[in-house]
Amino acid sequence: MFEVLGDEAIYRYLDYFPPLSVEHLRGVYARLEARTSPDGSEGWLNWVIRPHGQSLVGYVQATVAADRSAHVAYVLASRYWGRGYAQRAMRAMLEHLASAYSVEECVATVEAENQRSIRLLERLGFRLAAAEERKGHSLTTTERMFVRCQVRGELAMQVRELGAQDARVFQALRLVALRDCPPAFASSYEEENETPIDVVAERLVANADRCVLGAWLDPDLVGMLGLRREATRKLAHKAFLWGMYVAPAARRRGAGRLLVEHALTRARSMAGVRQVNLGVNAANAEAIALYRTAGFAPFGLERGFMRLDGELHDEVLMVRVVGSNR
Repeated sequence: MFEVLGDEAIYRYLDYFPPLSVEHLRGVYARLEARTSPDGSEGWLNWVIRPHGQSLVGYVQATVAADRSAHVAYVLASRYWGRGYAQRAMRAMLEHLASAYSVEECVATVEAENQRSIRLLERLGFRLAAAEERKGHSLTTTERMFVRCQVRGELAMQVRELGAQDARVFQALRLVALRDCPPAFASSYEEENETPIDVVAERLVANADRCVLGAWLDPDLVGMLGLRREATRKLAHKAFLWGMYVAPAARRRGAGRLLVEHALTRARSMAGVRQVNLGVNAANAEAIALYRTAGFAPFGLERGFMRLDGELHDEVLMVRVVGSNR
């Protein structure tokens, strides 16, 4: 960790300095190994981040209080920024805090100029703290405080790629979606109700350029989202999301966010994919907010993209860059 913490770039937004020596850092870690503060009022939890087959890239930490709140933080060497390591490590820590320590609220402070970290916190479900929530916390004039209430139901939520064996449950949920939210889909219940199950099964077979993700609250499929790369050579640097839906009983439990995050991770694994596009009904403010939180930005508006029951609907076009320009 001495090499990681010697990276001067990580201290631009931190109020402390690199360790003076390996011996100094060893002494710091020796104190942290107690895992509790000297007065026993706080739990000190620290984990290093080591991707499979690689060297250490950083750490995450949490200070857990008796009121079931935790102050969380992370530090990564600058050469590993933008690779998803911080998000995966933070998410694993947040889930562990909820399940093993019954933490109900997490707090993070960040410099207002540190937009990279602010975007990460927002993707993890943090929000800017209200004035009442900031009472009792010592913040500088340039610091911002973010809070996240732990969602217990989210811990049981599992997301995986669907396959042909899931055709019947997928089709059942898809038909519910088409009836529940007609303005969210270009297709209709009447058009898909008679689709043979073997055709549905074939559509669910994943390959390097496409997949359909499902969110499960065992044993039920409660959410779905499709990802596909554009088919033509000149457009193959783009993928797109389609068919997002979360059942009403599972909403506000993190399913939509988890589906989008898994889809973006899958898109990054597609060789040559630079960006992920999507279209969303302009009246669907909640979905637009979700996509913004996941890093999507609007780039256009199609007027009258769909006619439903004689009424024209507009569509917001959004994009998230996931790869290089090459």
